[in-house]
Amino acid sequence: MVHRQGSTVGLPQDVADYLKAWMMSPDHISHPYPTEQEKEVIMADTGIGLKQLTNWFVNNRRRYWKPHMKANAEPMISSTSSRQYSHPRSESPVASYFEGMIT
Repeated sequence: MVHRQGSTVGLPQDVADYLKAWMMSPDHISHPYPTEQEKEVIMADTGIGLKQLTNWFVNNRRRYWKPHMKANAEPMISSTSSRQYSHPRSESPVASYFEGMIT
């Protein structure tokens, strides 16, 4: 939406809430790229045009979705990287089999 003197005004809050809810829903959070059919439904539900819808998704995947996904992935990465995996030979069935053969 363009406001006086060329400044821009964001989408109405209800439209932004609708779009954010769609993007972060369990059905779309892993791949927040609406199909052509989904875009048609979203445009009919919100009253915004294709260009505005496309721009909103481009901007919000970068500003909101990507940082959200990265923040949620870091605890998983750090918790798995801090694990120490030790496989002592004495506990391995193969090692115990060969242990008696080596003199």
